[in-house]
Amino acid sequence: MCSDELVRYRRFLRPADRHRFLVAHTLKRIWLSKFLQTPADRLRFEIDQFGKPSLLGDHHRRLAFNLSHTTGLVACAIADAGTVGIDVEDCSRAINIEIGKTVYSESEMNAMRALEECEQRNRFFQLWTYKEAYSKARGLGFQLPMKQCEFHFPPEQSVQPKFGADVHDDPSRWRFVSRLIEPNHRCAVAVPIERESPGRVDFYEFSERDLRAEPE
Repeated sequence: MCSDELVRYRRFLRPADRHRFLVAHTLKRIWLSKFLQTPADRLRFEIDQFGKPSLLGDHHRRLAFNLSHTTGLVACAIADAGTVGIDVEDCSRAINIEIGKTVYSESEMNAMRALEECEQRNRFFQLWTYKEAYSKARGLGFQLPMKQCEFHFPPEQSVQPKFGADVHDDPSRWRFVSRLIEPNHRCAVAVPIERESPGRVDFYEFSERDLRAEPE
């Protein structure tokens, strides 16, 4: 780890939180090293005023990455698109869907309440991960008006994003992908579309044993 990562690592008080941080940043370094054909220990990072990290060096500017971790899972997204956002959540934890009122629009809340109880939890985490992934891709954190970043689910169609005026963005320029990772995790990725084709989003799953087997 670089000095900044080491400082952040030491801030965690619980061993489990330190462990997730360590695994996430190991995954990040392994895959960035593969993409750049650069030894992992030579990679250097900087953090902007909103806390979003990026690679140092002008030749690395288009290669973006983002990390997310929750109980039982860490994730890293890498994209040759200038920016990318990823969020993972543990869907097994108890929730009251009404807490979503702080970040979900009235339309989103009403659509979720109309679902069968068994489907409400799934929709809650779908919305949460889409919003978090998009917020992280934009790099604005809590400055983004989350209630104006709406996601709707027409029958037999892919998710339909809708942004309010204060978001200052066009939802058609983004691709959103969601995946349920068994048994209890929901993952979402937000990546900009810069060509006529939206490109391909590939998912790879690893265990900690796989990471330990990677060459340094």
